[in-house]
Amino acid sequence: MESHIQKSDNIYEQLQGVYQKDPEEFERLSSDLIRQALDDVPDEFKAQAYGIQRKIEHQLKKYKDPIARMNAMVEIFWRQFQEFQAVINDPREVLENKRRCGTSAKVLPFKEPGPHH
Repeated sequence: MESHIQKSDNIYEQLQGVYQKDPEEFERLSSDLIRQALDDVPDEFKAQAYGIQRKIEHQLKKYKDPIARMNAMVEIFWRQFQEFQAVINDPREVLENKRRCGTSAKVLPFKEPGPHH
């Protein structure tokens, strides 16, 4: 069975130089690799994983320049890594902050439809 490091090395080799030669092929290959990775996620986490991917794609959509896009991806990665570290170091603090910063919502009652006249 292939380790995650070996798999990452193979992916890197596969994509190396493709962007410069054929940006459309690079997009196709990277989309396929992302879909394969998401398909490997256990079923109970699959919807959440696809949601995170959509959120990341939405954040990166505004970057047309590959270098700016890469820098944005690195920024997203480090922000998520810092959040992960915070959860590992003090999960209660993170939960308390989320509870304090959460927004409350007012539930609007809907009237039941009456007989139509």
